[in-house]
Amino acid sequence: MKQSSYCFYVTLLITLLVFACDSSKKSPTSDDTTPLTKEEWLQANAVSFTSLDASNEDFSDLEALKSKIGDAKIVMLGEQSHGDGTTFKAKVRLVKFLHQEMGFDVISFESGLYDCYKAWQLMQQGTP
Repeated sequence: MKQSSYCFYVTLLITLLVFACDSSKKSPTSDDTTPLTKEEWLQANAVSFTSLDASNEDFSDLEALKSKIGDAKIVMLGEQSHGDGTTFKAKVRLVKFLHQEMGFDVISFESGLYDCYKAWQLMQQGTP
């Protein structure tokens, strides 16, 4: 799949999560009475970005996320697959944006109980 396709899917996922986490937004409607189709809602709310390169810190393509996220305290970044490296590249860039441009300062990752226990053991031993 081409990089532009990955950008679309990652953008779609982030848009859905940001909208889901912002309880102040109304349900997607065109005039508060007529529901939008899924496609109309996505076109109205999607934020496209141009780079998945984690070293690219020109965040001008992500600026529109600021208005979507607003003053939310939590932003969830999902993934469609645990094995999709491109999604992780995009998430690294998004985490940098959220930290450097929006002041988010905590990051939490999904992990199994054993993985957390093992990581804690290794940290206690001084293993990076």
